[in-house]
Amino acid sequence: MVTKKTGGPVEVTVNIYLRSISKIDDVNMEYSTQFTFREEWKDPRLAYGRFADENTQVPKFVVLATDVGDDRQQIWGADSFFQ
Repeated sequence: MVTKKTGGPVEVTVNIYLRSISKIDDVNMEYSTQFTFREEWKDPRLAYGRFADENTQVPKFVVLATDVGDDRQQIWGADSFFQ
């Protein structure tokens, strides 16, 4: 993904933790796995700017709208898939 602010890519860190492998079927060449998949990135477009009043506290969380018609409300997410 290219950020609008810098034009450069967003670095995405990926972590896969293989929890188990089971139901191994060598005849049909099938098996089952259980794993945890994590992605992490920092998008500077979501950072808080400085508040004019230094006494203003930064909220613990923010609810973001998902209005498709407003591009300012669109947040990029990694498009991961497994094949």
